[in-house]
Amino acid sequence: MSTLDRGRLAKVLAMLASPHPGEVMAAAQTAQNCLRAAGITWAELLSSKTLHRRVSLLEAKVNALQLLNHRLRAENHALQLHGARIREPVFTNRAVTALAVLITFIFPIWVLIFLCVD
Repeated sequence: MSTLDRGRLAKVLAMLASPHPGEVMAAAQTAQNCLRAAGITWAELLSSKTLHRRVSLLEAKVNALQLLNHRLRAENHALQLHGARIREPVFTNRAVTALAVLITFIFPIWVLIFLCVD
């Protein structure tokens, strides 16, 4: 079910005044197809009460979707913040440098001392 394109329907209905019978028939069929695609009848289209009910229903759906959108944006923002904390480096540059010095210089000296003592 789609929404009714009232502008298109107005143009199609204007074609009903054509002097050509084939054009009038095509316009009538097109108008009927527009209503069928929108899921409404001529009576519903012309009834202001039905139209008001439909507009109210659509406004309620729009409001619900806006609330859902707001909630999902807040959730997305929270996840982005959480992801930023996860991506923070575990070691700082100083810690990496200290670890490199330990592995490169001090650890081999300890190994030599251990081997020489025995």
